[in-house]
Amino acid sequence: MSAGTLHRASGLGDTHRIDPDHINCARRWATAGVIAVDPTMQGDGVLVFEYTGGGWKKLGEGSALECSPFGIPNELGDQLGCRDQ
Repeated sequence: MSAGTLHRASGLGDTHRIDPDHINCARRWATAGVIAVDPTMQGDGVLVFEYTGGGWKKLGEGSALECSPFGIPNELGDQLGCRDQ
């Protein structure tokens, strides 16, 4: 999967794009960092995606993600950057 594919699934506009260097995948889930076109708009959040129904779907976003709200098994947390408390 490419940054362009995740960008289309993300709903991001022209002000942000998926960072191709910060995409992590495990099983049917992926997380991706975002780069703001204007550096003053840069945040620290990531987007969470799931491959379902033949395509990628954005599940949510945040800067401190837990796995279980997205149905991600906790053992995949290290690979995807989410952790249950």
